[in-house]
Amino acid sequence: AERACDLHPKGRVVERVTHWEPGRAVGFEVAQSDWPIHFMRWVTRILPDAGGTRIQQDLEYRVKFGPMGWLLDRLVMKRKLTATLDDVFARLARHAESGT
Repeated sequence: AERACDLHPKGRVVERVTHWEPGRAVGFEVAQSDWPIHFMRWVTRILPDAGGTRIQQDLEYRVKFGPMGWLLDRLVMKRKLTATLDDVFARLARHAESGT
């Protein structure tokens, strides 16, 4: 399966499901994107954890543009991805804990 995501303020990405364990894990890869990447893929898992649940995500990607891409990743992209994922998981936790 694939999904298309319109990004704000601009951009679009198409993601393809690569891994599926019902109720336990889902994995995606970027099939099309405006981002400066050669590839990006990840698996998100829901794991039981002492009286609760833990979310784990394994993410791998490689940027374009050789040494300049490496620098772009270290200065901008990695921080942006981390901040975005932290926000997604914080919102998911709030949603799950609120029961709505």
